[in-house]
Amino acid sequence: MRMPTSSPPLLETEPYRARVARYIRYLVHDASDAEDLTQETFMRAYHQQGTLRDPAALESWLYRIATHICIDRLRQRARTTALQADSPVEDLPIVDHDQPSPFVIVQQAEMGECVDQYVRDPVGPTEGSSIAARR
Repeated sequence: MRMPTSSPPLLETEPYRARVARYIRYLVHDASDAEDLTQETFMRAYHQQGTLRDPAALESWLYRIATHICIDRLRQRARTTALQADSPVEDLPIVDHDQPSPFVIVQQAEMGECVDQYVRDPVGPTEGSSIAARR
């Protein structure tokens, strides 16, 4: 007959969840990634709770776990970006060329404003004044 093994008492991590999530969001600048990484942080804390030596240091321990997880994700992003930069053109993601890019949309709007201003006042106030004065 097996004796039940004693497991460490569950750590009360919930009070820190919002602050850790905010910290992670600050580090990765992506809300969706931050949610995933927050979940991963608390899962890792749960599985490694036996390694916490001082329960009074719980909060800093959670931040340390979160920091390591975020650094891992940022390194993963950097590797992915580097791989994409080294990839042949055929392997790069296909961009929808039927839709203009945000840069083109802004550029077109600015050009439209310039054209509208030119149509309203083709010569400009100072040039128009000097031309009218010469006549």
